[in-house]
Amino acid sequence: MSRRRTRFHLQLSTMDALLFTVMVGCGEAYIGAFALAIGLSEVQVGLIGPVPLLIGAVLQLLTPRGVRLFNSHKHWVILCTGLQAATFLPLMFIAWQGAGPAWLVFLAAGLYWGANLATGPAWNTWIGTVVPKPVRARYFARRTRIAQFGLIIGLVATGLLLRSGDGNGQATLFLLPFGVAMLARFACVFLHAGITESRPIPTPDRRMPIRELVFGQSSASGGRLLVYMLCVQATCNVAAPFFTPFLLGELEYSYPVYAIVLVAAFMGKVLALPFLGRISQKFGPRALLWSGGIGIVPLAGVWALTSDPVWLVVIQVIAGFAWATYELATFLLLFDTIPPNRRTGMLTLYNLLNAICVTGGAAVGAALLHHSGKDMQAYHLIFLVGSGARLMTVPILLWVHVPRFPKLRHLLLPPISIRPNAGPDDRPVLPSMQDGGK
Repeated sequence: MSRRRTRFHLQLSTMDALLFTVMVGCGEAYIGAFALAIGLSEVQVGLIGPVPLLIGAVLQLLTPRGVRLFNSHKHWVILCTGLQAATFLPLMFIAWQGAGPAWLVFLAAGLYWGANLATGPAWNTWIGTVVPKPVRARYFARRTRIAQFGLIIGLVATGLLLRSGDGNGQATLFLLPFGVAMLARFACVFLHAGITESRPIPTPDRRMPIRELVFGQSSASGGRLLVYMLCVQATCNVAAPFFTPFLLGELEYSYPVYAIVLVAAFMGKVLALPFLGRISQKFGPRALLWSGGIGIVPLAGVWALTSDPVWLVVIQVIAGFAWATYELATFLLLFDTIPPNRRTGMLTLYNLLNAICVTGGAAVGAALLHHSGKDMQAYHLIFLVGSGARLMTVPILLWVHVPRFPKLRHLLLPPISIRPNAGPDDRPVLPSMQDGGK
């Protein structure tokens, strides 16, 4: 392929990243707020993220069969991208009506996440054949920066647009941002169609059994790191899904303030990542892992200490830094032990296990909130319990053996979603990694 043609395909992929994060900022980030506006309970709003995520993680297991059926990663990605865009249609219909059944919101969000997660493994394999190895690190770094810009624009613009709402109504206000999110994702279909796909397509990874991922020869730290990561996800989501109903329902913050709180955690991550490589090389691998693991412990509990938006923004920036430290350390360690030709299968399985733990933790938080009165004291209780649960994961770090830290390479973590108190939910771009796995 000519250099000019390759450059054109890379430009299309960069525009795809920008429009994807615009969709996240205008659409996905506000699904919880929308659910609250149409009258869903605060417990239901807390579960609107975790439960559809689990549905999506199960649906994404169809990806290997879908790729084989189409004999194309590209065509599978295009199908899933179109489906993801279409999931905003029922949400827009509910917004137009001003109310709707909870099951329809959960179904739309479940299909959204199914399409989102099903796209990831196939896209990683496909884009790895498009971007030449010599320019991968530089290209994906630039692509990630542009994606981050799109997320900020989507979050802030939507928060300002919704400023006339009061958090307890005005559902029709969501028609425009959801429409923008849908059109942005539909545009990605045409961008994907313009990018080439090499033939024959790379051989799909065989599915990685759970036992092999946790206890096999390729397992990270004999599976101990993965056990630790899953425990963190379960304990963190006792409280994390309920920050949105707390901010908009209990504290009745405006949508612009809500947007600023989301952006603050995201900016904390953006500011942290350039420094973490140097910190890890200076103080060692265990220091990075322990700093992130301990740093995320108090992040839920401190929300019980103040409702001042200025202090919450400060807390969010610190939260973004702590989560960036944790995610970089764990993903580097996890992926360094997985052979390159097994990483897609590993990511698919990790998505499923992660979703199970997220939903389990959220179910505990929902039960606590439901039985504690759903008032300010109830929220403070789940925040404190959430931090207490996180504290219980710290001893597991003593069990995680880190014989050596992988040489820091360009592992890029573009956002695929965003959550209060945790910033964006990141997933690694596998082609940005050098093939250093064993």
